[in-house]
Amino acid sequence: MKICCDQQQLCYHRCNSTKIECDGRFQKCLHDQCVEISHDSKQLLGKD
Repeated sequence: MKICCDQQQLCYHRCNSTKIECDGRFQKCLHDQCVEISHDSKQLLGKD
């Protein structure tokens, strides 16, 4: 999840980036990380 936080901070420091844009990217990143973790867990348990 650290990668999402790092990306959000970089977004805030980029010119012309809005808070809404940065927060939206942050939420998508977190969601994608959760999906990936869930998928990896299912594979480890042999449920995929």
